[in-house]
Amino acid sequence: MLHTFDAQALSSTDVHDPERKSSLMTLLKLGVGFVISMYVIYCLITQKVWIRKVFAWRTRDEYPKVFLMNIIGGTLIAIWLIAGPLLID
Repeated sequence: MLHTFDAQALSSTDVHDPERKSSLMTLLKLGVGFVISMYVIYCLITQKVWIRKVFAWRTRDEYPKVFLMNIIGGTLIAIWLIAGPLLID
């Protein structure tokens, strides 16, 4: 079976289509928000946080301020990324 080139079908799936860009951006925001929320949940379960200064996981007791900043900041960013596209679009 010989396939022919269909210019009409190609133009309908154009990557410069604003609707397609919007849906890709929405999926990207949801994905990043999900990953951040998984990190926050992992930190809460293990009571550890990743410290870049020592490049290792440290406990909540060793770095209490950093732990709280990660939990609060990560939660707010994840909510913003997940709820924003769902409420606005």
